[in-house]
Amino acid sequence: MVPGTHANQNRFDATFHKLKVPRQNVLKLTITTNNQIVERGTYNPANPIVIISFERPDEYNIHEQANWLAHALIYLKRVYGLNNYNYVGHSNGGLVMLDYLEHPHSTLSPKLKQLITIGTPYNDIYKTARTNTQNVKPDQLNDQNKYSYEFKTYYSKRGQIARSIQVTLIYGHIPHANGDGIVALNSAKAGQTIFGTHVIHMTQVDGTYSQHSQLPTSSNVIATIGKLISPDHAILLFNQHLAHSWYVKRLDLRYATKSNSLTV
Repeated sequence: MVPGTHANQNRFDATFHKLKVPRQNVLKLTITTNNQIVERGTYNPANPIVIISFERPDEYNIHEQANWLAHALIYLKRVYGLNNYNYVGHSNGGLVMLDYLEHPHSTLSPKLKQLITIGTPYNDIYKTARTNTQNVKPDQLNDQNKYSYEFKTYYSKRGQIARSIQVTLIYGHIPHANGDGIVALNSAKAGQTIFGTHVIHMTQVDGTYSQHSQLPTSSNVIATIGKLISPDHAILLFNQHLAHSWYVKRLDLRYATKSNSLTV
């Protein structure tokens, strides 16, 4: 799991709390600008969960972060024997993996199976509020008002992405905000254009927890990550969520009935 711009290794702590994952079962790596790796936590061989963060997670050094990620993956394979992995990226953390996939790296690197991105700005943050990039045509890419330089670069190199990788896109929608408050909806959806047939799921988060920074704790994200950790665990969490929602609705109904009676 990789956080976004300016976020550190604790970005997903609230997510783990909802997943009921003990802190001691999470390994946190911070990669410094000179490729040094600082470890915290524990690598659980039975069900490894790893956070990879960067000493300098700026908005304009995504390619550098992708190279630091490559270093961390080789480290995980050499030290812990990691051969295959799933990746969860929040915000620009999703772009880090996209950049990684579109550039050559060591053949000794572990193999990616599933990629999940949460609120990732595939067509920049500010330029795409009125632009639908889901049906982009190559001859339209010269329109500077619609397609960011980053999108055009990612789109042109999409053929480098390994065919076996499956992608899930999750994005938020706040009413009247045309996105999650930070990333425009069409920018997040633009991942479908870049990944094409790799995309197996697209999920829009509405209402509570649809704001950009809250997306990692939404029930949709919790259920999706829960399936990676354990299918049974995910079903249990989802059932608990449904039970809680039913209980809250019953309380609302009782309150509404009582209020109506008093009004009458």
